[in-house]
Amino acid sequence: MLNTPSYAWSFGSGLRTSLKDLNGYAYVLAMTDGGSRRRAFALPQGVDGRSAEVVGEQRSIPITDGRFEDTFAGEFSHHIYRIMIWRNSGPLLPWEHRSRGRSVLQGFPPRD
Repeated sequence: MLNTPSYAWSFGSGLRTSLKDLNGYAYVLAMTDGGSRRRAFALPQGVDGRSAEVVGEQRSIPITDGRFEDTFAGEFSHHIYRIMIWRNSGPLLPWEHRSRGRSVLQGFPPRD
């Protein structure tokens, strides 16, 4: 997942983030821009997950109306969120994950 392209998207203020996708999931790599406290995330249109799995922490956060919140313990803490990409009728099927080798997030510009 780390070697996949990153896409430009601002999830909210007070955050440093990277957006990636792999096999029908969006991944959000996030850390604060300093300090600790609760941060709010706004998902891009087309990433319509029901919950955000916090990778390596054995917990999930519900997503409501394309938004979720999480707490960062310290200035250098970080989280990786894994979000299943849904369409109106349910999760993407395995053959829909990539169409002709293109990302499901193909509408987003690549990060510089």
